[in-house]
Amino acid sequence: GKANTDRNVAVSPERSGRIETITCEEGDQVQQGELLVRLDSETIERNIDQIQTNLAHARNLYERQANLWEQEIGSEVKYLQAKNRVENLEKELEAARSRLANTTITAPIDGKVDAIFSNPGEMASPASKLLRIINLRQMEVTANPSEAYLDDVRTGDSVIVNFPNLNIQRKRPVTHVSSYIDPDTRTFEIAVKIANKDQLIKPNVLAQVRFADYSLEKALTVPTKLIQSADTGDFVYTAKPRGDRQIVKQTFIEPGRSNQGITEVKRGLEPGQQLVTDGFREVSHNETVITP
Repeated sequence: GKANTDRNVAVSPERSGRIETITCEEGDQVQQGELLVRLDSETIERNIDQIQTNLAHARNLYERQANLWEQEIGSEVKYLQAKNRVENLEKELEAARSRLANTTITAPIDGKVDAIFSNPGEMASPASKLLRIINLRQMEVTANPSEAYLDDVRTGDSVIVNFPNLNIQRKRPVTHVSSYIDPDTRTFEIAVKIANKDQLIKPNVLAQVRFADYSLEKALTVPTKLIQSADTGDFVYTAKPRGDRQIVKQTFIEPGRSNQGITEVKRGLEPGQQLVTDGFREVSHNETVITP
C-alpha cells in the first residue's frame, strides 16, 4: 500500500489580481486563517470610497424624499426612486467589500507550506495554484488485497502497518473496507489511519499492511525450506537416536498454511521430534549420521 493525507491543499485565489505580497516561505508552519498572500486591492478600495460617497448622498436624498412623502408632498415615484437607489448602492458596496476580502488569501488548514508556485508581481487567477499546504500529523494508508481475502478483513480488525524504508511499524485498526471490487485487478481497498506526530511518514511512501487471515491457538510448524516433495507427497527428514548416532527417516507430512518462511504441519509430526536442518538435501532415508 501507500501513505497519503487528505490534508493536502493547493491554495488558489477566488479572484484574479496582481500578487502584492507573500507573507510565508516554504517550510513555514501556518495556522488556519493566517494571512498567506495579499493581492493588489487599490482599484477596489477606490471603488469602495466612491460607492460610500454616492451612498451617503443617496441616503440624504432618500431621507428628504421620505420626509416629504410623509407630509404628502412630492410624488411617490421620486420617493421610490430614491429608496431603490439606496438599496442598489448598499448591495454594490457589499459586493465590493466581498471583492476586497478576496484580495487576502488565508490558510485553509493548519500545516506546513510545502511549496510556493508564484512570486510577488505576477498575476494570479482562480485557475492558478499559489502554494500548497500539507498537514502530515494524520496519515492514511491504503492497500489493495486480493478479493480472495474479502471475508478475512473487516473494519475494526487490527493490522500491522510497516514502512520498510523508514523502519517504522504500527499496529492499528482498519478504518475502512471498500465494497467495490476492481474488475481489472480483482482487488478491494482497505484504509488505516496512522498518527504521524513526528511527520516522518510522507505522502506516497511505501507501506506493507499485514492482517491475520488464518489463526490457530496451537500449531506445529517447521521452516518452509525443510519441506521437500516427492511423487508420494511432501516430506521432511527427521532424526531418530540410535546409540551415539542418528538414523535419518523420510517422514511424510500434510502441510497447512505458510507465512514468512514458516509452514503449519497438520499431520505427520509430533512435538519433540528432531528435524534434519543442516545438510537436509544431502541425506537419504535410513542413512546414519553423527550429530556435530
